[in-house]
Amino acid sequence: MAKWFYFALFGTFVGTFALAQNSETMTQKKPTILLVGMKHLDDSTKDIASPKRQKEVQEIVELLKRYQPTKIGCERPYGDEETFELYRQYLKGDYQLSKHESNQIGFRLAKELHHKTVYPIDYRHHYGLSSPDFFARANNQEVFVQRWQKFDDSLGQQLEHILKTSSLLELLRWINADSLVGTVDRALLSSNVHIGKDANYVGTDDLSACTIEISKYTRI
Repeated sequence: MAKWFYFALFGTFVGTFALAQNSETMTQKKPTILLVGMKHLDDSTKDIASPKRQKEVQEIVELLKRYQPTKIGCERPYGDEETFELYRQYLKGDYQLSKHESNQIGFRLAKELHHKTVYPIDYRHHYGLSSPDFFARANNQEVFVQRWQKFDDSLGQQLEHILKTSSLLELLRWINADSLVGTVDRALLSSNVHIGKDANYVGTDDLSACTIEISKYTRI
């Protein structure tokens, strides 16, 4: 039984995917999907290198190891050669992990599971769609941008407070609570999807672009 574990971050969200195969017939089954939320660690977690935070990071890694992933992705430009090289250097002991969660958790998890590589899967770098913000301003739809921005600012403040007063694991549990996930979904559906005009679905296309292209990596 092989599994695909996919560690991908979009803003505050991590997507994880598992690909299961029958060990006898090698008949490919549908992926098992595990979604894990995470806040970016490089912008505000200045103490990530402290013994306390490093212990918290390791606690998360140990919990994720129970999933026994066979592949790990990270939020870096899709197919990024630099990511492959940095991970190779990390395996050799020639690279010091950055503050970013793709390094602190993704690289570390992959190494402890003896993976030869990680998979950069941030596909949004290439989607090339019109900016919903720009379109909204040009078409008198700023109210939807403002609606999302208000929610995003409020969420950011809550994240910062929890980060300062709690452990990283407690932060993960808060982000991944069904109540918060539902709140974010409702905020997106009441803002971005309304940006557009006639046959131009700018806001909906922008949200759809969050879908990750994983076809190359599932051919194992």
